[in-house]
Amino acid sequence: MNLSCLTSLISNWDRCSARDPNATYIDELPGFEPELLRDLTTGTKLTEDEVLQNAMNRAARKVYNDIYSHLNGRVSVTSIVENARVGYYGEIRNGLDSSTYDIKGVGIFYDGNAGLNVNIKSISLAARQTGNVTVTIRDAYNPATILATYTIAAVADSVITLPVSFQSTSILSRWGVLVTVAGGIATLESKSNRHAKCSRCPDAEPICLDGYTTVVGIVWRSGGRLNNRLDTGGLSVDYAIECDLGQYICRSAKLFTDTILYGTGAEIMSEAINSRRLNTSTLLDRERLESLRSELADMYATALKSILHNWKVPNDVCFCTQPLVTSRNIIP
Repeated sequence: MNLSCLTSLISNWDRCSARDPNATYIDELPGFEPELLRDLTTGTKLTEDEVLQNAMNRAARKVYNDIYSHLNGRVSVTSIVENARVGYYGEIRNGLDSSTYDIKGVGIFYDGNAGLNVNIKSISLAARQTGNVTVTIRDAYNPATILATYTIAAVADSVITLPVSFQSTSILSRWGVLVTVAGGIATLESKSNRHAKCSRCPDAEPICLDGYTTVVGIVWRSGGRLNNRLDTGGLSVDYAIECDLGQYICRSAKLFTDTILYGTGAEIMSEAINSRRLNTSTLLDRERLESLRSELADMYATALKSILHNWKVPNDVCFCTQPLVTSRNIIP
């Protein structure tokens, strides 16, 4: 859950440089005094900016949890769109010759929603040789771009599995990744397989996973186009595609500026109230701090309620009025 889109909404004016008219500053809070941040700089929080950042982090998590609670029971917001493996091994025999290509392997393509996570959990390789083999994960729409690199200690004519922890988040509704080895590496035959499985949300078009996700064997040479093949280059990939509520929130991040401002203010007041440091703010102004915290908490709740009242989530693969959890295992 990366909520940096929310934790970058509020700034701390250094009282020296010119104020940015397009920025929102923490001192815009009613009753806020900049000295309060300084009074809380103790222990591991050495600067005013660190105090502010920690408070914003807590406020952002509260926004996420409150939105989740609001949606939970109305829609499914943590659906696993697909949980599957592509690439299976049959008889022990040579795979297709791919030596004229730079890379070969598996392509996982998705077309439907932005803000999804593809998680690759393990990569298996069946090579005809013993030794270290480099496996790369690449951008499917720009194969020259390498996103991650792994080394598998191959054993001739055996399947070796490497657990990995790779995650990529889609920015656009059309995206994908390639899991590849060098085209000239001799591998055992491995085949992709496709099973159609459909689910649907009421009042929405049927969601056929094969209509959203395509998994195929691929080959590619520099400067050329991807070519599909039945053989997956000796590779088998265990992956999942999951919805990410945080990414959906971030697409509307600016809407939450006031919510984060008030939430951050309430967190700062709570920290001051519970601080063990003795100073004017934390020792003498406790009643005032408690009053401000209560007022800011009310303002936070009002600002968030206003957004959620008018916030429409799509009735799609990520926001369904009934759970959409599916599993496909395409290893026979």
